[in-house]
Amino acid sequence: MHSEMVQLLGEFLGTFILILLGNGVVSGVVLNKTKATGAGWVAITLGWGFAVMMGGLCFRIYVACPLESSSNNCNGNDWQL
Repeated sequence: MHSEMVQLLGEFLGTFILILLGNGVVSGVVLNKTKATGAGWVAITLGWGFAVMMGGLCFRIYVACPLESSSNNCNGNDWQL
């Protein structure tokens, strides 16, 4: 098992990426003199969705995957359809 410090790092990085990307897309839409000014709620929704996906992926890579048993394949092959 991983130490609590590695779990804490995974949680921190996942939350950091979530907040960074999510707030970044909102500021891009709201602030003047940006390329995304006035893009609307669709851009904000898609940006936050992407941020949640990347935060969850970071959590999976650092915390969930190393904690799984060796029978589960964590290198991406288990995502095949």
